[in-house]
Parts: sequence; C-alpha cells; structure tokens
Amino acid sequence: MSVRALGRLVGVLILVVGCDRHERQARSAPPPPPPPVTCSEYPGDKQDIVSCRSYVNEQAAEVFARSKQVAATTAISQGFSHIQWLSAETRVETALGNAPVECKAKWGGAECTGGVYEMPVGLISVTRFAFLTAADAQARLSDPLIPAERRPIDARATAASAQPH
Repeated sequence: MSVRALGRLVGVLILVVGCDRHERQARSAPPPPPPPVTCSEYPGDKQDIVSCRSYVNEQAAEVFARSKQVAATTAISQGFSHIQWLSAETRVETALGNAPVECKAKWGGAECTGGVYEMPVGLISVTRFAFLTAADAQARLSDPLIPAERRPIDARATAASAQPH
C-alpha cells in the first residue's frame, strides 16, 4: 500500500470516527426546556378564571400553582381571605399547517397526501376559583360533603408563598 493510499485511508477513518462521535453527542444531548408557563386572568364577582398556556404535560403542576397564586392575589385585593378551586379544563392548542400535495395514480383513481393539517403547539388550561370570606371558608371546611381537594385555600398563605424571600 502506498503512502498516499494509506493517508487517504487514515483520513477517511478519522472522518468517519469524528462524524460518529458528533452524531452520538447530538443524540445524547437533552432536549431544550419548554417555554415558560404564561397565565392571564379574568376576575369576576366573587370568582376568578385563570387561563394558562403551557407546552408539555410535565408543566401541569406549575400551571396549577401559578393559577392558585394569581387567583389568591386577586382575592386578597378584593377583600377576600380564601379561594376555592372549582374546576380545571385543559385542551390542546393547534395551528394550521400546509404540506405540499402529492398524488399517486392508483387503480380507479388517485391517492393524495398533504394539504392543510393541524399540529399541536401548546396546552391551554382554564382553572376556576371562587372567592370566600373567612366565615364562608370556615363553613366549607367543616362541611363533610366537600372533598378534601376542593376545600378552601388560604389566599394569604398562597400569595405569600409566591413572594421571593
């Protein structure tokens, strides 16, 4: 084997090994974190509706925590001491996409793929809370028909937990 052929072989081996190493690093890199949860609210008379946009199911706990904090802050500003979780709904937010249409001739017609499609881009969670006075909260705390997860939540403690220390 000539020196020139040996040099080419070594060059090709380095290229292949180098490419494989970079490919393995790219495959083992963790995915980027999802965008942060964003929330907005729609307060009403003795209630609050908080809408949050998230991107992965793993953000569900953050969505609920942020919803409680937003509702608690509003409840306090309106003179209430407690909030009570009423309901939560989550739906997939989609956006329209458009793929090129490709058709293949088939016996008796054509089979086409592509065109307009919907793709998921996020999750919209809507959480509803009632605002309660201290007396209302005490009455509901002692009501055996209200399940534990629906018991009144102290708005002051929830709002205080959101403040940086």
